Amino acid sequence: MLSAVTATGSLQAPRSVDVKYDGQEFVDRLFVKEGDHVRRRQILAQMNALVLEHTREQNRQLMQKDDALLAQASAYFKREQALADDQLIAPAELDIARANYESLIHQREADLQSASGVDAQIARAILRAPVDGVVTELYVHQGEMLGSAAAVAALGSAVSVSKPTNILMTIAQVGPLETWADVNAADLGSVGIDQPVEVSIDAFLPNIFRGSVKTIALQPVVNNGVTTYEVRIRTDNPDRRFRIGMPANVMLLTRLSEDRFIVPREAVHSSDGQNSVRLFRPEPAQPSSKSGTLSGTVESISVRVVAQNEKAMAVEGALREGDFVVLSNTPPTSAEEALTLNVHDFSPNPSFRDFQFNGTKPAKAEVGVLPGPKAGGLFERILGL
Repeated sequence: MLSAVTATGSLQAPRSVDVKYDGQEFVDRLFVKEGDHVRRRQILAQMNALVLEHTREQNRQLMQKDDALLAQASAYFKREQALADDQLIAPAELDIARANYESLIHQREADLQSASGVDAQIARAILRAPVDGVVTELYVHQGEMLGSAAAVAALGSAVSVSKPTNILMTIAQVGPLETWADVNAADLGSVGIDQPVEVSIDAFLPNIFRGSVKTIALQPVVNNGVTTYEVRIRTDNPDRRFRIGMPANVMLLTRLSEDRFIVPREAVHSSDGQNSVRLFRPEPAQPSSKSGTLSGTVESISVRVVAQNEKAMAVEGALREGDFVVLSNTPPTSAEEALTLNVHDFSPNPSFRDFQFNGTKPAKAEVGVLPGPKAGGLFERILGL
């Protein structure tokens, strides 16, 4: 018998990377569009670098000036050193020449570092893909200014709120999509790594996809007073038609019991701390046809409940395969009534037909409810369950 924690979520890429530029500048050229597959180190965009190019030219001229002054100071220092060796000048004059020469050396090093920084900025103006993946979102287009709040807001209010203005695009890393589900904190004790999971996606109903728990978030998310944890689920056989953002329903399964008799919850009666099940014992030599009167006795036997979920109970007791379990106080009146059992209406394990969404999806952080069994007759046969 299985129990399940139910939750809602969506399909997501294993990893998404934002491509950023550390400045406010126009997008000169854009080489990709949404949906394009890109390779690592592939050029994605070229930012305008006219200001940086002008600064680099200024730095080049400054370095030429530094080199000229340094050469002049070096020659002067060497001449002063020779005069000092012949004791033709005072030591103080040599110290001044040395200090001027060393000062120009430090100045040239500082200007060189500044020029290197500008060169690095110009190199970063060519934006490249950090990973192999697919461009899932593009926030700024060619000719717009990256870093401008007005440019990003023009793409929609949701984008301007959810994304900083220095992000050019988002790339989803190549790999099978995962299901990211929000599991209620109260149910997290029944969730573990590698736990089997069933996933239902509206676009592919009635297909059910099976997988297992990959990761469980350490930090909670609180939404409208509901605390949830993000659980990421790998799918064993992902469909190539999967798309990022598709909503999904998930059931995280837990095995409660094996090699036990399974009965509907309403078949078990509790009184004074004791559990019992009522069985119908047909008399021998009953008619084999599905018509006619069926006679027998109703017997109450004690059982021990070893496991249960929202729909069924696993019990131990004096039960045998083929016994009829009474779900009602009214005995059967015919063989047809006794043999036409609601086996198809009772499944001891949770399934997606038990989700009570009523045509609408629950809001984020809500958890689906698995109702109890829906009895369709008087008895439930144990044989074959």
